[in-house]
Amino acid sequence: MENQDSGTGRIRAHYKVLLVEDNPTLQMVQKTFLEMTGCEVEITDKGREALTLTQANTYDCVFLDLGLPDVKDGRDVLLAIRAREQGTQQHLPIVVITAHGKEILQDCLDKGADAALMKPVHPDQWAALVQQFCKREDR
Repeated sequence: MENQDSGTGRIRAHYKVLLVEDNPTLQMVQKTFLEMTGCEVEITDKGREALTLTQANTYDCVFLDLGLPDVKDGRDVLLAIRAREQGTQQHLPIVVITAHGKEILQDCLDKGADAALMKPVHPDQWAALVQQFCKREDR
Protein backbone atom coordinates (compact mmCIF):
# COMPACT_ATOMS: atom_id res chain seq x y z
CA MET A 1 0.00 0.00 0.00
CA GLU A 2 1.98 2.93 -1.31
CA ASN A 3 0.70 6.32 -0.27
CA GLN A 4 1.94 9.01 -2.65
CA ASP A 5 1.40 12.74 -2.64
CA SER A 6 -0.40 13.44 -5.90
CA GLY A 7 1.38 16.77 -6.34
CA THR A 8 4.95 15.53 -6.02
CA GLY A 9 4.77 11.77 -6.54
CA ARG A 10 6.85 11.33 -3.34
CA ILE A 11 5.83 8.85 -0.70
CA ARG A 12 4.10 10.60 2.20
CA ALA A 13 5.81 10.33 5.54
CA HIS A 14 4.42 7.53 7.66
CA TYR A 15 7.13 7.53 10.29
CA LYS A 16 9.04 10.14 12.22
CA VAL A 17 12.69 9.31 12.79
CA LEU A 18 15.64 11.03 14.40
CA LEU A 19 18.95 10.84 12.56
CA VAL A 20 21.93 11.54 14.83
CA GLU A 21 24.90 12.06 12.53
CA ASP A 22 27.68 14.65 12.61
CA ASN A 23 28.86 14.34 8.99
CA PRO A 24 26.89 16.79 6.78
CA THR A 25 27.35 14.68 3.64
CA LEU A 26 26.12 11.53 5.37
CA GLN A 27 23.23 13.50 6.85
CA MET A 28 22.09 14.46 3.37
CA VAL A 29 22.51 10.96 1.91
CA GLN A 30 20.90 9.13 4.82
CA LYS A 31 18.04 11.63 5.01
CA THR A 32 17.33 11.07 1.32
CA PHE A 33 17.20 7.29 1.74
CA LEU A 34 14.97 7.56 4.80
CA GLU A 35 12.58 9.97 3.08
CA MET A 36 12.35 7.58 0.14
CA THR A 37 11.10 4.92 2.55
CA GLY A 38 8.34 7.14 3.91
CA CYS A 39 10.04 8.83 6.85
CA GLU A 40 9.91 12.35 8.11
CA VAL A 41 13.49 12.94 9.23
CA GLU A 42 14.72 15.23 11.97
CA ILE A 43 18.51 15.61 12.18
CA THR A 44 20.92 16.52 14.92
CA ASP A 45 24.68 16.32 14.95
CA LYS A 46 24.97 16.32 18.74
CA GLY A 47 24.38 13.61 21.32
CA ARG A 48 23.07 15.90 24.04
CA GLU A 49 20.55 17.41 21.64
CA ALA A 50 19.46 13.88 20.67
CA LEU A 51 18.68 13.20 24.33
CA THR A 52 16.63 16.39 24.57
CA LEU A 53 14.79 15.67 21.32
CA THR A 54 13.94 12.09 22.27
CA GLN A 55 12.53 13.29 25.57
CA ALA A 56 10.47 16.10 24.04
CA ASN A 57 9.22 14.34 20.87
CA THR A 58 7.84 11.01 19.77
CA TYR A 59 9.94 9.15 17.21
CA ASP A 60 9.38 5.80 15.60
CA CYS A 61 13.11 5.11 15.50
CA VAL A 62 16.51 6.70 16.12
CA PHE A 63 19.44 6.15 13.77
CA LEU A 64 22.49 6.84 15.90
CA ASP A 65 26.09 7.45 14.87
CA LEU A 66 28.65 6.83 17.61
CA GLY A 67 31.25 9.46 16.76
CA LEU A 68 29.62 12.67 17.95
CA PRO A 69 31.50 15.86 18.84
CA ASP A 70 29.81 16.72 22.13
CA VAL A 71 29.79 13.36 23.91
CA LYS A 72 32.55 10.91 24.70
CA ASP A 73 30.80 8.19 22.72
CA GLY A 74 27.37 7.76 21.14
CA ARG A 75 26.92 4.70 23.33
CA ASP A 76 26.38 7.18 26.18
CA VAL A 77 23.32 8.45 24.31
CA LEU A 78 22.08 4.89 23.85
CA LEU A 79 22.56 4.11 27.55
CA ALA A 80 20.85 7.33 28.64
CA ILE A 81 17.77 6.62 26.52
CA ARG A 82 17.59 3.04 27.81
CA ALA A 83 17.98 4.24 31.42
CA ARG A 84 15.12 6.70 30.90
CA GLU A 85 12.91 3.85 29.68
CA GLN A 86 13.52 1.72 32.81
CA GLY A 87 10.29 1.03 34.67
CA THR A 88 8.12 2.19 31.77
CA GLN A 89 6.40 0.40 28.92
CA GLN A 90 8.31 2.56 26.46
CA HIS A 91 10.91 1.27 24.01
CA LEU A 92 12.35 3.53 21.34
CA PRO A 93 14.01 1.48 18.60
CA ILE A 94 17.64 2.57 18.20
CA VAL A 95 19.74 1.54 15.24
CA VAL A 96 23.45 2.25 15.68
CA ILE A 97 25.34 2.98 12.48
CA THR A 98 29.08 3.37 12.87
CA ALA A 99 32.41 3.30 11.11
CA HIS A 100 34.24 2.60 14.38
CA GLY A 101 34.84 -1.09 13.79
CA LYS A 102 32.97 -4.36 13.93
CA GLU A 103 33.97 -5.10 17.53
CA ILE A 104 31.84 -2.14 18.62
CA LEU A 105 28.68 -3.59 17.08
CA GLN A 106 28.17 -6.37 19.64
CA ASP A 107 28.87 -3.95 22.48
CA CYS A 108 26.10 -1.68 21.17
CA LEU A 109 23.68 -4.61 21.01
CA ASP A 110 24.67 -5.58 24.55
CA LYS A 111 23.95 -2.02 25.70
CA GLY A 112 20.43 -2.07 24.23
CA ALA A 113 20.66 -1.15 20.55
CA ASP A 114 18.01 -2.88 18.46
CA ALA A 115 20.47 -3.20 15.56
CA ALA A 116 24.04 -2.17 14.88
CA LEU A 117 25.49 -1.76 11.39
CA MET A 118 28.77 -0.74 9.83
CA LYS A 119 28.94 2.25 7.51
CA PRO A 120 28.31 2.57 4.69
CA VAL A 121 24.76 1.28 4.80
CA HIS A 122 23.60 0.02 1.41
CA PRO A 123 20.59 1.95 0.03
CA ASP A 124 18.39 -1.17 0.11
CA GLN A 125 19.11 -1.64 3.81
CA TRP A 126 17.40 1.63 4.75
CA ALA A 127 14.01 0.36 3.58
CA ALA A 128 14.51 -2.91 5.47
CA LEU A 129 15.50 -1.04 8.65
CA VAL A 130 12.44 1.21 8.46
CA GLN A 131 10.16 -1.75 7.82
CA GLN A 132 11.65 -3.71 10.72
CA PHE A 133 11.86 -0.98 13.36
CA CYS A 134 9.28 1.68 12.49
CA LYS A 135 6.11 -0.06 13.55
CA ARG A 136 3.60 1.99 15.46
CA GLU A 137 0.34 0.56 16.63
CA ASP A 138 -1.48 3.88 16.32
CA ARG A 139 -0.74 4.41 12.61
